[in-house]
Amino acid sequence: TIPLADGEVIADGAPSELLKQDELLARCRLTVPYPLQLCRQLKVRGIDIGEHITEEEVLQALWEYRSKTYRTAIGTG
Repeated sequence: TIPLADGEVIADGAPSELLKQDELLARCRLTVPYPLQLCRQLKVRGIDIGEHITEEEVLQALWEYRSKTYRTAIGTG
């Protein structure tokens, strides 16, 4: 993916990496993807599942987080 700002190439890379760069998104007049916003808000609240771009990735990370914390809570993990 090659984002442009004012008709000039300002970066080059995989969408999964470019979409995590807030300053780059602002220069391109784009907003942070909702799944990434959710990941960041969860982290603020103590639930660190990493940063993910797609809803599917967030769902998978939440299942893994829940499974890990559940096993720890009942003493099997």
